[in-house]
Amino acid sequence: MKLEEWCQWIDLVLNDLFKSYLNLSEDKLIKRGKQILLNWSYYSSMIIRDLTLRSASSFGSFHLIRLLFDEYLYYLIEHKLAEYIQTTSIAVTTQVKNFIFI
Repeated sequence: MKLEEWCQWIDLVLNDLFKSYLNLSEDKLIKRGKQILLNWSYYSSMIIRDLTLRSASSFGSFHLIRLLFDEYLYYLIEHKLAEYIQTTSIAVTTQVKNFIFI
């Protein structure tokens, strides 16, 4: 699979996860975005943990790809929240940092 295909897949999954939250308040959208990032982090950390315990030779490659996708997912969530809330990405970043998680 090409990198572009993985990025499209992440975008489609993210659209699916946000679909039912579009008509809710800003706070609920921001909570949903944070929950998505938290789940992504948890599961990708579990994969990293497993690769580490098994001394997998693919650990380094997977770690670098994970870092790339972490940043890309954060960017997409920030961008989608800004689009749904009809504000700028920097305003969303400020709101998310000031917003207390669940």
